[in-house]
Amino acid sequence: MSKETKDSSGRVSLWRLSLGGFSILIVVALVACLVFFRLPPFMIDRVQASSTQTHKVSQRIITSYCPARMSLNEADKVGDEELRASEGDLSASAMMGSFGSVLTSRISPVGEGETKTLSDPDPLDGEKAMVGSRGVESEALAFRSNLYKVEPGAGSTASMVSWATQGDFKGVQGLRCPDAGMQASFLLPSTKQGWTQRLVAYNPSSKATKITITIHGSDSGSRMTLANGNMMTVAPGSHASFDLSAAAPDQDGIYVTATSSQAPVAMMTTISAMSGLEPRGADYATALDPAGRDLIIPGVHEDDGILLLARSEKAASMKLTWLGDQGDQEADGRELKAGRTSAIDLGRVPSGKTALRITADQPINAVVKIQNDSDKDQSDFAILNPGTAAVSSALTVPENAKGQLSLVNGSRSKAAVSLTGFDKSGKKTGQKDVDLDPSRAVDLAVDDLGSGTAAVRMDKGDQVVWNGRIEVDKVKDTELAGLASLMPSALLPRTTIIHAGQDPAILP
Repeated sequence: MSKETKDSSGRVSLWRLSLGGFSILIVVALVACLVFFRLPPFMIDRVQASSTQTHKVSQRIITSYCPARMSLNEADKVGDEELRASEGDLSASAMMGSFGSVLTSRISPVGEGETKTLSDPDPLDGEKAMVGSRGVESEALAFRSNLYKVEPGAGSTASMVSWATQGDFKGVQGLRCPDAGMQASFLLPSTKQGWTQRLVAYNPSSKATKITITIHGSDSGSRMTLANGNMMTVAPGSHASFDLSAAAPDQDGIYVTATSSQAPVAMMTTISAMSGLEPRGADYATALDPAGRDLIIPGVHEDDGILLLARSEKAASMKLTWLGDQGDQEADGRELKAGRTSAIDLGRVPSGKTALRITADQPINAVVKIQNDSDKDQSDFAILNPGTAAVSSALTVPENAKGQLSLVNGSRSKAAVSLTGFDKSGKKTGQKDVDLDPSRAVDLAVDDLGSGTAAVRMDKGDQVVWNGRIEVDKVKDTELAGLASLMPSALLPRTTIIHAGQDPAILP
């Protein structure tokens, strides 16, 4: 090999080594830039997709909770016998019903006790109804229905009624048994001397939860500072109560919001009133629906004294209209102050009117307290909530009680609904079609659907709100006042939207 050839080969090798070293320096520099410097926007691909996924979930298991019957605190039972508070002959019963595509329905005590399984007594009649009853003592009841298909017309409802002719609970009390939820709000009457109001919460879950309570009264639009704190703890599978009248005393009315921190709970309130040693009524209060500008409250009668309880977040003007089967009748308009709970005495219901319509220029919450007096220095009251129209809905009437249905067409067009009755086992008792003109209200007895009717289902009711007014013969026969009202439950799919995505705060 010549000297020139060796020199040429050496120069090529040196050049390759230099080029390789330079390439390594460039790669190292680029890596350093990626680590320590942000790339300019034009060099970054924009990702249009989101890592969050949305799922629509339908509820197939529906559970309602009927509370234990009303009771007195132990502190109220002490003292001289003639001055001591008494529960008297208080009795209570519950009636449950499930309709449509229901696989199983069971009534179970919350605690120890035997479970009652419901069945369809006539699978060939095409009605798909299961109805059952149970007495209510010191244990709450759970009514659980499993749906095999989520569709309109499928669902359940439960209600309870208690009554007494002696003691401090003379009269009748009624409640549509609530489902469990994370939050509930209530409009309640006076917390002045003689009134006792308690929030009762049942926790069906396996973990304890804390409930935070806020109250707005009639004296101010601001949130009240509560005298006994603003929180209670409910143990797993248990219940707890909170004294609302002690927390916010001397108010004409209160607006209560209760929020659970860890688990859904079933919430309702109990209300009782005394004047000295004489009972002035007792009832349950049901949680409110969301605020609205057009509310209809059915189920009032011309001999009722009416107290309207209303609240709006903002100042609002209300227009009040009485509805009946012969037309409507306007009442005086009223004003609401922002945040305050207003208690407005509307006097007696005009003759022939069976519902109250409230329209407002701001979303409001409202209920009415109806009251009757007997000739025995005794009175009773009931809390009536606004109704909500649904294509299909149902209510149940517990044993020993009689019901009168109040139907209101709140739309601007005619409505034709179908009512079907069932007995206490779920067997069909009868059917009735009812035509309603716009802004008209009509009443009919539950027994108009057949003797022994214990449950009523309404179909084609997307324009109609309704409820059931309850009386008990044992109370009526002793010439005592007894008022109670039951709300229907919508038989509609229960759905919610769940957003699923990455959360960097959660470690694997």
